[in-house]
Amino acid sequence: MPDFYNYKSAKVLFVDDEALTLKYFARNLEGVFDILTAPSADEALAILRREGTQIGIIVTDQRMPGTTGVEFLEQARQIQPRAIRILATAYADMEATIAAVNTGAIYKYVTKPFDFTSLELTLKRAMEFHLLQRERDQLLREKMGALHRMMMTDRLLGLGVMASGLGHHLRNSLVAVKAFLDMAPAKLAAEQLDIQSLRDPDYWNAFYGQAQDQLSKITRFLKTIDGCVAQPAHPIDQSVHLAETLREAAARHERAFAERGILLSLETDPQLPAITGNPMLLVEVFANLLKEQAGFLAPGGTLKVHAAPAQTVPGATPRVTVTLADNGPGLPEDALYKLFDPFYIKPGSPSDFAVGLLSCFFMVHHHGGTLETETAAGAPFRFRVHLPVQASPYDPEADEKAFLKRVFEVETMWEMLLIHP
Repeated sequence: MPDFYNYKSAKVLFVDDEALTLKYFARNLEGVFDILTAPSADEALAILRREGTQIGIIVTDQRMPGTTGVEFLEQARQIQPRAIRILATAYADMEATIAAVNTGAIYKYVTKPFDFTSLELTLKRAMEFHLLQRERDQLLREKMGALHRMMMTDRLLGLGVMASGLGHHLRNSLVAVKAFLDMAPAKLAAEQLDIQSLRDPDYWNAFYGQAQDQLSKITRFLKTIDGCVAQPAHPIDQSVHLAETLREAAARHERAFAERGILLSLETDPQLPAITGNPMLLVEVFANLLKEQAGFLAPGGTLKVHAAPAQTVPGATPRVTVTLADNGPGLPEDALYKLFDPFYIKPGSPSDFAVGLLSCFFMVHHHGGTLETETAAGAPFRFRVHLPVQASPYDPEADEKAFLKRVFEVETMWEMLLIHP
């Protein structure tokens, strides 16, 4: 199989209590792989927790002080289940090795002392297997994301039909009600009624103001739903500097945040590239997200915004990620699923609908990006916006063809690896 993989796209962790073995392992293989070494199981576990999904292969000696290689790999599997596990063993430990293979604890075993030519081939096949696993997982996530977007689009189209069908009739009725409310104060004055003699004049004044507010809210709500359904007519081929976009979005809420004592910090990675898109739409997206997230914070809370290039698999479209995180208590899981429901009423804001988040979802989707949420009980709440560096209008047919092509390519690779491991 030709070497068209980038074998340094994931790291190889080698664990052995012998310093010379660690040295020779790194010296012979660091030209092909990104090598990390650890002299003990405890230090290796610490590296695993720190590096996370960056570790693609774990190679460990079977005999180490305080633990065995099989026991260590079992612990490693709990921390990083997708990493390929390889056991280095002498012939005297063959029974333990066979047991580990049979229970699925390891992918393969190699014998010591190492034949580095053979070991390099083994590590290449293991890295290819890991990269294909990662590609398969990404394809499944993309497919689930596509299904989710399809469901959201279908639901919003239904809301659009409702807004278009009912909006005209509802507005006609509202005009009559509004005209009556506008004329009521003048009619009262013309008839020279003694307001003080009425039983509760303050009630009627409050009722008048509340009715006007509700009329305006209904009209705005229908207009927003109608705007969400339509394809945005704004071009997305302009150069956008996210640092400026985020500052402009934050400036809209500077006064409101100051009144509530909310501290907002903006951080941008020095390597953050300019992207293509529509500056006006993106300012609207981030302004709405800041407003929504601040709504879940108590006075004196903290909001952090961080923009940086996204880590992608080789060959994938370059992207940037903007993360908005707070220091609040998080949201219940059931509330998370309702955030993009346009009729969802947020806790503490019974008069405010969530249609703004739905419009953000589709404006980001219009740029070819995704909008995600993340929360857990007692953990910070986060919005993550993933945007391509080079935006292009979403083409469902082309996206489906590209997806199927990648599926068939991955299936072919899986068959080759299973037949020739």
